[in-house]
Amino acid sequence: MKQKLILNPQQFKFAAAGESSQLWMQYYQASRKLIQASPADTWLLFNKDSFKFSACIFALITEHKRIVLPPSNQASKVSEIVELTGATTFNSAQLQLEQNSSQISDIELPLDAQIDFFTSGSTGSAKCIHKSFNQLVTEVKTLEQTFSHSPQQICVVSTVSHQHIYGMLFKLLWPLVCGHKLLSQTYEYPEHMVNAVADIQQKLVLITSPAHIHRLVADNVLSAVADKFLQIFSSGGPLDMQKNLAFSEPMSCRVTEVFGSTETGGIAWRQYDGSEHSALWQPFAGVEVCANQAEQRLVVNSPYIVQPHYLTDDRIELVDGQKFKLLGRVDRVVKIEEKRVSLDDLQQKLAASSYFNDVYVLPIQSKNRQQLAAVMVLTEQGCKELTELGKFKFDQQLRRYLQQWFEPVVTPKKFRYIDALPYNAQGKLNKQQMESYFD
Repeated sequence: MKQKLILNPQQFKFAAAGESSQLWMQYYQASRKLIQASPADTWLLFNKDSFKFSACIFALITEHKRIVLPPSNQASKVSEIVELTGATTFNSAQLQLEQNSSQISDIELPLDAQIDFFTSGSTGSAKCIHKSFNQLVTEVKTLEQTFSHSPQQICVVSTVSHQHIYGMLFKLLWPLVCGHKLLSQTYEYPEHMVNAVADIQQKLVLITSPAHIHRLVADNVLSAVADKFLQIFSSGGPLDMQKNLAFSEPMSCRVTEVFGSTETGGIAWRQYDGSEHSALWQPFAGVEVCANQAEQRLVVNSPYIVQPHYLTDDRIELVDGQKFKLLGRVDRVVKIEEKRVSLDDLQQKLAASSYFNDVYVLPIQSKNRQQLAAVMVLTEQGCKELTELGKFKFDQQLRRYLQQWFEPVVTPKKFRYIDALPYNAQGKLNKQQMESYFD
């Protein structure tokens, strides 16, 4: 007999006006009828509205369909994924709600249902990552055991999309499966979030990304409602330590950073407070880590990965048992004229300068050879210095600054100064766009 997760929508708690368990049940039943009327076994689902999305995806799971989640609804990306998977697009506009259907009953969700996540494909074609619903539910239960220490009722609010695994787990499944309140809308602009949460009585749990936190450092509008936040989570990329502290200072809690990927699920977490010990990553319960001897690459055993001894592209140093330091990505260590250099190390040194709010270092091809380039967002002080010196002298000054730690041959040869780095909805950098600045 197949194992199932049984939930009662009566227990779902929605914070927005007009969103109720009864209306959710109507969307769920209408979705099941739409699915049952089609012979399709694989469905592509995209819906920005987490309230409607949750009803649609639970209906697909109930009907034991394979679910394909594109990272965005960009036409070319969706077409590419449809071609790869043969999926039928779920059209929410075709749902016919039965207004008199008010009975709320248990829903049964088979745990072996398959959900395919697609990475944003910023460096090439979209990549498919297979997950079972059971893996997601197992991870949600770990989140509840790890972070739900307060007896207070909480309300989850988010700046990230449920189309990605981080948003799916933290924003959507965690509150629905574990009985927490959920504000369904995704808030791209924090100003809108401030207005939306003003009347919410429960303590808030914010699900966000480094891109959003870095932007808030200059003007943290959330500080106006700082006392409302019980927890703040960030995932999707490294969070600059100094910006982390600057953001956290006016808030009522520290940021909990979550390290993982679509392939691995959550691996570890930390709450950085400026101390050396708090910079270490703590693996989640049930997750075991080690480093291979050849390259110090992180090896993971986890209930969220079918493959044992999963080899990642992250380099680590084990400290104090299972805790570890991240040393950067294997694919971010490159050779320039036979000299090996870590792009992350270069990036961190530039980011430590008072001239920059955001920095990205990348390899580019120039005259049939590889060299390094840097794309940067200037602070007010950096803008002033650039204006006074001019670009040529300012670039020279940056190279001299880096040569305190790096040989001249591996320092960036080209610099671009832009208003904001091109992050996508997942908080990931669009690397193709970064490379286009040097065409």
